[in-house]
Amino acid sequence: AMGDLPSDWVGTPGAWLNFTLTNLTRSDLLTKGELIDKFGAANYAVFALMLCVSAGIGLYFWWKGQNNTEEFLMASRSMGTIPMTLSLVASFMSAITLLGTPAEMYVSGTQYIALAVSYPFVMGAAAHLFLPVFDALQVTTSYEYLELRFHKSVRVLAGACF
Repeated sequence: AMGDLPSDWVGTPGAWLNFTLTNLTRSDLLTKGELIDKFGAANYAVFALMLCVSAGIGLYFWWKGQNNTEEFLMASRSMGTIPMTLSLVASFMSAITLLGTPAEMYVSGTQYIALAVSYPFVMGAAAHLFLPVFDALQVTTSYEYLELRFHKSVRVLAGACF
């Protein structure tokens, strides 16, 4: 087992042996090559279809056009409760979350569920603390709020940090 010491292991060989003998390592995980081999034609077809549908939606609304940013970003402030809720959920769930959560659960187990438990509290805080302020000020992004509250340089800095 000592000959199997990875080149990037920073601990002692004895620590590596102890690590491999514990139940902390998972031998049932597929390697990168095995995962790539499992991504077949059906997976590529679904992926291509998703990209085409997304591009089609974007092209449709580009062609249809909006009159101003208020209409584009805020739906002219005429959205009902369900579409607004879905919009909030979609904005909280980034692409990295969608791609990273299954991988995190696969590698580390179910302790990641704590994040899912905290989501309702975060949604409630956003709905009751931030949205009323943004609505009263008629701003569409937190960056606009930073510019109103402080200065344009703060808005640019926040955008650069994000």
